[in-house]
Amino acid sequence: MLSHPTVDRLRELGLIGMVHALEEQRRQPDSADLSFEDRLALHQCLSTVGIKRPDHIARGQILDQHRAMFQRLAQGEWIERQQNLLITGPTGVGKTWLACALGQRACRDNRSVLYQRVPRMLEGLGLARGDGRYARLLKSLARVQVLILDD
Repeated sequence: MLSHPTVDRLRELGLIGMVHALEEQRRQPDSADLSFEDRLALHQCLSTVGIKRPDHIARGQILDQHRAMFQRLAQGEWIERQQNLLITGPTGVGKTWLACALGQRACRDNRSVLYQRVPRMLEGLGLARGDGRYARLLKSLARVQVLILDD
């Protein structure tokens, strides 16, 4: 199927979000490694858990400096051992990018992942405590294999 007529038709239908997603997918170097169904499932996983796409920062900036460590982390052995990972550093160095890239990899490996901003999570916990959902919420958080907490 030709991509240009598809993009034109999506625009006619007002599906601009799908046009952007299709164009973004074309820019991804690893998109050819996955079947359409796998890419769709991955997109659904990432959308459901709220993981940001790690495309907005130059990948080389982080990966070149710490490629071996990143590759080890991407294998997910720390997840299997139920270890924590704390990423710290000054503003703008790519902490969120790195966490989301690892979360994205965990999704691809069929692990459960949840991305939460800390202020929103704390607010949710406070509300849950007030209305009796606190224990149930903590149980659901405990079932997640990779919990990404972002400031």
